[in-house]
Amino acid sequence: MTLPSRIRQYDVFTQPRQWARCREAGWYHLSRARRAIDRADWDEAARHARKALQWDDTRAANFLALGEALMRRPQPDLPGARAALEAAFELDPSNSYIVERLRSVYERLGDGPAAARMLRLALAAGAPAQVWGPELARLESGAQMPLAS
Repeated sequence: MTLPSRIRQYDVFTQPRQWARCREAGWYHLSRARRAIDRADWDEAARHARKALQWDDTRAANFLALGEALMRRPQPDLPGARAALEAAFELDPSNSYIVERLRSVYERLGDGPAAARMLRLALAAGAPAQVWGPELARLESGAQMPLAS
């Protein structure tokens, strides 16, 4: 996930058509990935999410789709899901859906300290305190994380 996408080759102000083409191609593959997720076709979802990222790695939704596909398949790739969701979180740290998905991966990996660090960052970025404050307090008190659903 460290390779820059095609969109980064263009400046939105001096090359708007090329930049928009990358954004649209990324959106197309994201839509295909979301539809595959709805059908529980995890391999196709991951394939399209990766294509979306090849076109546009500036949208959190593209990383989110990849993370979901990797974490929800029968043999989850939790390290891969973690990397994808952490990238989504970097782009949109106050998005509660991203926070929840990443918290779930940390929970499944048994990494409570990482979950607490992420929640502190999310709250500082503007995530709803009424939702994530109690979860952070629970993690910091050392309470046992519940099993993922």
